[in-house]
Amino acid sequence: MNSNKKTKEPFSGIRKSNAFILSVLIVWSLAVVYITKDIGQIIWLGNSFGFKIVALIYIALFYLISLNVIMNVITILFVWITGGKADIRKYIRKDKLPNCPPRVAIFYCTCNDFFKPAIETCISQDYDNYKVFILDDSTDSGSKKSVDDFVAEHTGKVSLIRRVNKQGGKAGNLNHALALLSKEFDYFAIIDADNLIPADFIKKTLGYFSIDSKIGFVQASHKGYAMSMGTLGATLASGVEIIYKNFFPVKNRYGLNAYYGHGTMIRTDVWNKVGEYPLIVAEDLSFSLAARSAGYYGLFAEDVVCQESHPDDYKSTRRRAEKWLKGTLEFITIYFPKYICDKKIHWFEKADIAINAIIFIFPLPFTFLSIMIVRAVLPGLANNANYFSYANTPDRNYLLFAIIGSLFFSIFIFNFFKRDIRKTINFLAYRIYCALSDFIITIINIFSFLFYRKAEFLVTGDKSDTFARDRKMLCSESAPFRLLEIIFAAAFLYYGLRLKSIWLILIGVSTLLNIYITRRNRIDKYTNVLIYLIFALALLGAASLFWRPPY
Repeated sequence: MNSNKKTKEPFSGIRKSNAFILSVLIVWSLAVVYITKDIGQIIWLGNSFGFKIVALIYIALFYLISLNVIMNVITILFVWITGGKADIRKYIRKDKLPNCPPRVAIFYCTCNDFFKPAIETCISQDYDNYKVFILDDSTDSGSKKSVDDFVAEHTGKVSLIRRVNKQGGKAGNLNHALALLSKEFDYFAIIDADNLIPADFIKKTLGYFSIDSKIGFVQASHKGYAMSMGTLGATLASGVEIIYKNFFPVKNRYGLNAYYGHGTMIRTDVWNKVGEYPLIVAEDLSFSLAARSAGYYGLFAEDVVCQESHPDDYKSTRRRAEKWLKGTLEFITIYFPKYICDKKIHWFEKADIAINAIIFIFPLPFTFLSIMIVRAVLPGLANNANYFSYANTPDRNYLLFAIIGSLFFSIFIFNFFKRDIRKTINFLAYRIYCALSDFIITIINIFSFLFYRKAEFLVTGDKSDTFARDRKMLCSESAPFRLLEIIFAAAFLYYGLRLKSIWLILIGVSTLLNIYITRRNRIDKYTNVLIYLIFALALLGAASLFWRPPY
């Protein structure tokens, strides 16, 4: 089998093409050559050791931002031009569908975040041979009572599984349930506490397993929803559908299909062969990689659309961001290296998951802001305040390239909202504000992970009052973390005013505003105006690149 060629045979779930990742790597390699050639010269413009270190970081940031832009643009181009979103439903083999409906277990996972409408979708499946299990890791008495009351109301439809030892977070919870039930069921579905699944979820996902015997799991698509209107979640929930609908289908042909923690149907044989879920926060990515090493593939089912909630408030949003960031860092630095030399996984599949992990840790807005901050500091370190003059700005073209790439994505979002300018601006304003206000949080979380070398499983919707003080490591809701935020924000404001850097000032102001909003746990009309003002100033700062040296 030649994995380097795009097969003309019916899709089997095995034959894939390296065309997508190869395109990304080729274009990025050219970008690295040009960046090194044009920007690499700045290393010699300062004599101090500190300047040279900062200059190297500066160049590395340009490598990262070019990778971000190239990955996003080529993904969209593959979707639009090459038919990357090929409909794989036509490859479902009806002659291979079992006569007797397979036994299916639905695992509804909850930890102080029980949501009745979600579990009700689990017990309302248009399928006969299935059973629902609530895997309850809750510690809060109120959450436990809600679970107990629901189970009592639906005797015979729902079974409750609790464990004494709650180590391992969600991974440990799943391992405990599967150790008890794996011999009784052919497939199991993983549903998060906020997951709303369609009535035909089981029936449709099972159909995809007929495509090939090596299909190990099927990941459903998702769209976002908000539990309350007029909230942060209501504004940003559309981002869920944008990612699932446009960035994941191409992986059926051109990358490594992973499952994303929920809305997934998994063949029980895969868990038996792979062994237990690794006890890390990104248990979904790690299991996907282990399953691929064991010879199984995943599929993305575009026509099975579940729903997941976007956090309504900043407190939950911060918690989720911390979990995802530290979880991805833990995965890519500790777990992924074990599979680098694994010959059972195609090189382009490994490259795909590695690149996506890197740009998730260092997304385009974070990388852009990092560049602008370093750019404000470099002239002072070089003892040459006029270094970044308009006539001598080799990096300016690459910054414009990054902004044009962002505009390309903005047009993509504009089309997603069916050319509704108001919705597009509202979405972009809050996304940019979140990027600015999360900058210091991200830096603290990265260094926190590097210090502890471990991530904690944080439950986004945890309603317990003891959440922050129960954490063993520095978390974004702890008093020391808040103090560090305030210190960093003050420093950014001070040096922003001193260096006349709009970006340093915006980060400082956004961070302080975020602390205020998180404390009040709501956005009023005044903070909403400030968010739009910050958005406008960010646009002016970006636009200034076109006619003057950037701040």
